[in-house]
Amino acid sequence: MTMPSGEIDGLLRRVAAEKAIQGAYRGQVEQARAAVAIKLINGKHYDAARKMLGVELAGDSELRVLRVLCSDAETFLGLRGMIREFARLARDENLSRVVLEWGEKKAQASPKMAGQYQRKTNMTTTPLIALPGIQIGKMRLSRPLLEVLIGFAENPGDRCGVVELETQRQLIVTEASAQMILGREYDRLLTEGKEAEIRERVAAATNLRREDYFHLPDLEEFNRETRQRLEPNNPHSSIRLRWRGIGRDKLWREFHHEYRLVSDDIGRVYHVAKNLESREIAAPSLV
Repeated sequence: MTMPSGEIDGLLRRVAAEKAIQGAYRGQVEQARAAVAIKLINGKHYDAARKMLGVELAGDSELRVLRVLCSDAETFLGLRGMIREFARLARDENLSRVVLEWGEKKAQASPKMAGQYQRKTNMTTTPLIALPGIQIGKMRLSRPLLEVLIGFAENPGDRCGVVELETQRQLIVTEASAQMILGREYDRLLTEGKEAEIRERVAAATNLRREDYFHLPDLEEFNRETRQRLEPNNPHSSIRLRWRGIGRDKLWREFHHEYRLVSDDIGRVYHVAKNLESREIAAPSLV
């Protein structure tokens, strides 16, 4: 009995929802692949995450088996090197096993393997699985955005974010952006040892819209420039712009960002931003 793609996704989407993006997946095999890839990203296994994007998924609903069908030897070997991660997946989702396949070659991961690995980890060192410093709000995650996330994870010191154009809402923010977002509050919280509060405040930024912090006359010019000069999904199409905005500390700053445009399979369009510099300025005359 072959498991329907929607049921495969139902098994997997909770992994990402609980561990990384809080309910973003919606009944598609593409999102199921992304769910597993996000779990690998959480462990900072970026090459394996990229390989995961190209595999097919199948399964047996009665035996609770998930099959990961690899298209080539490189993908199979790369994912086999992450067999413990798939064991954790099997344990978390109550599967009997996860089977990696390429031709006649197979590698199996059972929940028992994950338990053994966790006990060793706790005895000797800190856990291997740690979030790579990215705060993600409620959203639909597609393959282009997943590739953006991998890039963010591989450069955790970059101050980056993603904004959906239709809603102008900030969806993704790297934790490296904390000082830029919090301003002078960042130094105080850091001195007081309140790292958890810093992360919470950065996470809250995923609910902001550009009109909440942009100087509105600058936003009009910004929208005009980006519409005219950016091509979606073209890595060579980017633009650098300066604009004024107000921080969480109520101080005004000039920001210098680099932007590119990403669109997904259902036509949603996003700005991917990287901050280059920022500086405090006097409040604009018309605020």
